[in-house]
Amino acid sequence: IRHQVETAISEADVIVQVCDVQVGLTDLDRQVAEILRRQPHPKLLIANKADNEKGDARIDEFYALGLGDPFPVSAATGRRSGDLLDAILALFPEEDDREGAGDDDLIRVALAGRPNVGKSTLTNRLAGHQVSIVHHEPGTTRDTTHIRLEWRDTQLLLMDTAGLRRRTKVDDQ
Repeated sequence: IRHQVETAISEADVIVQVCDVQVGLTDLDRQVAEILRRQPHPKLLIANKADNEKGDARIDEFYALGLGDPFPVSAATGRRSGDLLDAILALFPEEDDREGAGDDDLIRVALAGRPNVGKSTLTNRLAGHQVSIVHHEPGTTRDTTHIRLEWRDTQLLLMDTAGLRRRTKVDDQ
């Protein structure tokens, strides 16, 4: 799983770390952010499960990850999902200004984070249909899922990765 996530991150044009505002900032969130900060890609920090303004008020602790302003969304209800896609596109110049821009160019977006923060739910919400199986138990997503989306005449390839776990909980067999 770690190798698949690292591959998706290396292939991405932008990396989105998804965190859970209901659980709060965890050591594993910090470890994932540390990995992502080393990457040259633009990054966006998602504070998922912010279903209302009360959830929005809990995002301040995520500034400690050093990935910029946390972006509150609710994958379950779709709250701010369109704004999220706009925020991803804002990280890039206009298509005409990008080097080698053409009809086949995609913006590759890797969703990374610890298990059960809502990466697959967010993927399903943005796709508008079930792409990934969602379950409350960690480990449901085992392989990286790829889905093509179009948003405001821009093609996106969304890569839903399995949750990164602590190395001590990983069996390398």
